[in-house]
Amino acid sequence: MTTLKAERKTHHAERDDYSENRPGKAGLHGLDGGILLNSPDEVIGALAEAVSTALREMAGAEPALRDSYSATGREGFADVSALLSVTTATGEGYLVLSATEPVATALARRVLAGSGRELDAGVIRDCLGEVVNVIAGQAKTLLFGTPYHFILSTPTVGSGIPSLGNTQRWVANFDSDFGELTLHVRLPV
Repeated sequence: MTTLKAERKTHHAERDDYSENRPGKAGLHGLDGGILLNSPDEVIGALAEAVSTALREMAGAEPALRDSYSATGREGFADVSALLSVTTATGEGYLVLSATEPVATALARRVLAGSGRELDAGVIRDCLGEVVNVIAGQAKTLLFGTPYHFILSTPTVGSGIPSLGNTQRWVANFDSDFGELTLHVRLPV
């Protein structure tokens, strides 16, 4: 696998503002610095924020969460999927970013704009892997101090549907100016 060396600006915000500590509100900070989460919808909200931040910083895009739902089958996967395994305190999970070939190509074109890199299949896949890695890093920061906080691994990218078994996961569909992306998430708690 080739290494993607696209220039990008990322940051992981420190959690030091506890002034709006109201239980039941997504995005608010607890005394340990983590976000207070009470439902899967709030987790999806944190993940949507991670996707938005990553795509804004890497590709200058403003994705919008179109919908999210629970799934167990093969639905929601597209031509190319970047899989990043994660480990929570209670088990193994994953984040998978999935897109059609044209959307993955458009995303790579945006991320690598001005780099002079030629977009072949390997570069496009590496780029999708880097994007899911940055999304996971943003999500890890946002989920700090919650049962959903995780340790992440190195992403792998392939064609078609990844072999994940028939486990329940959350699926979040995002629209952007370059096409639709889908994030599949399993974070055991």
